[in-house]
Amino acid sequence: PPILMLHGFGVGSWHFHRNWEDLQHDHRVWAVDLLGQGECAQGPLFFSVDTWTRQLEAFLEQVVREPAYVAGNSLGGYLAVMLAARRPDLVKGLTLLNATPFWAFRPPRASAQARSWLWRALDRAAGSSGRVAWATWDTLRSPATISAMLQLVYADKSPPDPPLISRIVEATQHPGALDAFTSIVLSPKGELSFDELLDRLACPVLLLYGKEDPWVRPLWGQRLKRRLPEAMHCPHHETPAAVNRALRAWV
Repeated sequence: PPILMLHGFGVGSWHFHRNWEDLQHDHRVWAVDLLGQGECAQGPLFFSVDTWTRQLEAFLEQVVREPAYVAGNSLGGYLAVMLAARRPDLVKGLTLLNATPFWAFRPPRASAQARSWLWRALDRAAGSSGRVAWATWDTLRSPATISAMLQLVYADKSPPDPPLISRIVEATQHPGALDAFTSIVLSPKGELSFDELLDRLACPVLLLYGKEDPWVRPLWGQRLKRRLPEAMHCPHHETPAAVNRALRAWV
């Protein structure tokens, strides 16, 4: 069966290379760059969970051309749930790898709160990306900052592999990368909450959670388990063999 892999924020499809190199021997495997991230277009688009979900719908319809199992890490897990809730005809099953249960701070676009003076002011400030914005951006995308962030979320606290840092830095050097980052940070929430999306799922769900994750702690996996019928714990880049075994047995 086909498997579609969805990466988290700030990386790209390459983050699943340890998985597809193994799984491709007995499955058709796709991994896509979300718009505005990885090697994907970073032009003047409006990025949001709705934008990305429509991108994934189109990819499944036009490229995969049949329902697929969808595996998503962090932001990718959130999008996998949103995709399956909106288009159950395209998703055979979900694997959530430390899926984040929330995304964005801005109220949904259609709400009155989204048009408040605060968000209008932030939009105006973001529109003038001057010296201060560039200075902050250069700090955020520096190898030292990225290395420190990776050490927060990887169980192995030794310095991250230079190629991993290089791939992340490379994406920030594309023209329009700052505009894409700003658009993503200021993007609105989806119209439905994560819990409401979960309640609409009609497909089976496998939960794989790394127990040491400081951001999306296993507590969130237990919370999901209370809303869904079955769940397991274990994640893809640090422990690819364990995740691949679980995926292979489940799919």
